[in-house]
Amino acid sequence: MSVIALTPQESRLKNLLRIARLTLILGCVASTLYVYLGITSQNWYNYLVAGSIFLVAIVALLIIRLGKREHPKIGAWHLIISGSLVALVVSAVQSNAGAEIGTTILITNLVLAIQTIHPNRVMRAAALGVTVSIACSVLAFYSPVPQATNATADLIIRWVARGSTLAFLALLMVQFRNLNLASKLLISFLGVVILISMTFNIVMSTTTTNSLTDQIGRQLRTVADGRSLIIGDYLNGRIEVLQTLALDETIRQSVRAANALKPDLASIQKLDEEWRQAAASGSDDSLINSRLSNSLSKDLIAFQSLSPENIEVFVTDKAGALVAATNLTSDYYQADEGWWISAYQDGVGDVYMSQPEFDESAGALSILIAVPVYDTRQGELIGILRSTISIDSLISVLDDPIGQTGEVDVHFPNNAMLDTNKGRYEAIDTDSLVAIHDSASQVFLRTIYKGNDKILAQTQLHSQSRILKVNELGWSVIVSQDSSEALAPVNDQVRVSSLFGTLLAGIASLISLLIAQRLSKPIINLTDTANKVAHGNLNAQATVESKDEIGQLAVTFNAMTSQLKETLLGLETRVAERTSELEESSQQLQKRAGQFEAIAQLARAITSIQDVETLLPRITHLVSQQFGFYHVGLFMLDESRQYAVLQAANSEGGQRMLARKHRLGVGQTGIVGYVTSTGTPRIALDTGADTVYFDNPDLPDTRSEMALPLLVGKLVIGALDVQSTEPNAFTEDDVEVLSILADEVSVAIENARLFEESQHVLADAQTAYGEYTQAAWQQIVARRKVVGYELSGAFIRSLEAPTHRQDISKAIQIKLRGRVIGVMNISLPEHRELDQEELDISQALAQRIGIAIENAILLEESQRSAAKEQVISDITSKIGTSINLRNVLQTAVEELGRSIPGSEVLIQLQSNQDKAWKE
Repeated sequence: MSVIALTPQESRLKNLLRIARLTLILGCVASTLYVYLGITSQNWYNYLVAGSIFLVAIVALLIIRLGKREHPKIGAWHLIISGSLVALVVSAVQSNAGAEIGTTILITNLVLAIQTIHPNRVMRAAALGVTVSIACSVLAFYSPVPQATNATADLIIRWVARGSTLAFLALLMVQFRNLNLASKLLISFLGVVILISMTFNIVMSTTTTNSLTDQIGRQLRTVADGRSLIIGDYLNGRIEVLQTLALDETIRQSVRAANALKPDLASIQKLDEEWRQAAASGSDDSLINSRLSNSLSKDLIAFQSLSPENIEVFVTDKAGALVAATNLTSDYYQADEGWWISAYQDGVGDVYMSQPEFDESAGALSILIAVPVYDTRQGELIGILRSTISIDSLISVLDDPIGQTGEVDVHFPNNAMLDTNKGRYEAIDTDSLVAIHDSASQVFLRTIYKGNDKILAQTQLHSQSRILKVNELGWSVIVSQDSSEALAPVNDQVRVSSLFGTLLAGIASLISLLIAQRLSKPIINLTDTANKVAHGNLNAQATVESKDEIGQLAVTFNAMTSQLKETLLGLETRVAERTSELEESSQQLQKRAGQFEAIAQLARAITSIQDVETLLPRITHLVSQQFGFYHVGLFMLDESRQYAVLQAANSEGGQRMLARKHRLGVGQTGIVGYVTSTGTPRIALDTGADTVYFDNPDLPDTRSEMALPLLVGKLVIGALDVQSTEPNAFTEDDVEVLSILADEVSVAIENARLFEESQHVLADAQTAYGEYTQAAWQQIVARRKVVGYELSGAFIRSLEAPTHRQDISKAIQIKLRGRVIGVMNISLPEHRELDQEELDISQALAQRIGIAIENAILLEESQRSAAKEQVISDITSKIGTSINLRNVLQTAVEELGRSIPGSEVLIQLQSNQDKAWKE
């Protein structure tokens, strides 16, 4: 395969188009991400960044569209300048982006310059890249406009910068082997410097970040423990207040009075229905007024004014009926509520505190607290006091700020959360829920929480109070803070380090470029000389500029050029000879490949034929067609193995030979006789002079002949005879190739013969078995009085003789091994015929009946054989117990008579005098 060498101008244009496509893809992806970020964050800075990046993508698109009309130098400078402007804009408006952008623009400018600009002008692009990279790092500290601070935006620009850097470096590494020496040296020097700088920055920033993260995380854990204790003490304080209220004598007297009425459950439920209807209609009802306007309800309202966090307070008697309330409740009867059952505890009483839920009576998100009311005189439970605590009161306990981005949240077992900053109860998104679960077993965790990069600390709700009910709630307190705020000192330090790292990388780039150009100049000159020699100027001499290894290489090159002149003198002659040999070898290989392909096609065609009479003529025609032979004959040995008989041929002469049953003696006549005798191939190169050639008037045009034995294992079964009109048409190489063809033909013939034999054997076996089955069936029918069964309506009757009705001829046949042994007739009402599905079912049933009858025949025959063997065994065993001849004969007669009822048994022994005795 020839390789078309590109000129330097074409190579640079190709590289420019490749870089433009990569820039277009990266620009579209980055601008799309920033548009999405602008929509979600409502910050116009993101639209500015997206627009500037998209301009670079447009420049890349124009370069691609202009194609070969674009000068690579102009297109490269367009990309370099537009990319540099975008880097400055992004560094100015986006915080924490200068260092990443500076490194990226330095590397991308160098990649662009190396691959698309003449080596003499690479220094300008490198200088611009260094200047812009340093400016980007400085803008991280001294931006003329306010910078946007957003963790997601920082993450996007960081990965866009890193992705662009890796993409351009990967593109450069793919083309590394095609770069000139100066570019390779520059990349090597710069790579070492950047690697050291980046490693130093990464190690320092990682160590500092980890240390500060650990410190901040432990502080947040301490805050979480403190806030958890505050919440726990607050909730336990609400319980203690309600327990104190439950000791009020006014509440006890009211509850005792309600219990003294001893209402039954039916009465209470009737009042509950009245209450619900009145509450739903909003009408004035005496029952509701009696519970909302009595003296106890006024006391509860007074308590509510002193503790406004209690948005609803009411008392029930020990039957669960409402005694007094501050608000209109949804129910009068409370004993069927879960909270009441938990607080009542079968008359023992216990404190109950619920998870946050929406209370219908209070119409607010709240926490339910219920405490038992005891009679101090008798010490028994007489009622339940319940209060609804507004969740707003819980938020007010946690209003102490933690920095600017610190948050305190309460996580509940139902995977809901109380967001104290937003002052609302809400479901937790999947990412935040994963973060909460991951932080449960750790002191702190840095993760994505509520869509932001945060440091997270979590602790279980607990209290120092003697009441430990809050410890059973399963709540946890989560304190978090944005990583950007917590790690601000680290970010400042990293930016300073990045500034110096970028400055170092820029200076190193310029120095590396100068050193690379200086070191590569002698090699470039030597390369130019080599190019002149390669183009035929053998008089070109390399300039020796130094005494180092490069100078020695120039001296050696000059000596090699002189020797090359001498070597080329005789090279053309040897090349011509070698070319002739290669052409001849190529022709042989092409011929051999064509033969193997023809053998493969012929093998696929004949292996599917299983009839010998069809196979043999097909073989001769396919061989002639695929190889272009004048005559193809196929001989098979007769049973005596004395003659090779022609079985098939393709030519007209061969057809005449077939008509007169042409045959050749094995080992006697022609090369076919030789081949069938020895089992080895034979060629007649000149049929007129070959002593073994048999002059055949049916094939007058034959000039070359080859016969190949057909072998099955080591046994010769025939021969394949091929003849050509060309003299010397066959070689020993043809023998090797066509022997494969003969093997394929032998296998196909043997397979077809074996298939025919197996078909004959199978047909004989099926016929014999069918006759045996028919005979067995006739014996079974003869032994039975019943020949069938008939279902008429709901009754089944047996048939003792065949039914000869006209419709029976149309019945479904029952077959056994291909023989009809019965019929199945289905009679339907008038104007009704079997549909296809019913007919299929009936035919399938008839088939199953035949199989079942066959199984029954086999079973009955086996049972009869077993019974007969059992009788013989029993008689034999009884005879064997007899000890003399008389007893043996008498036992045999008795047992045979018993086994064959109604028979007369005679056993007679023949003596020398023809005397016998009978028992």
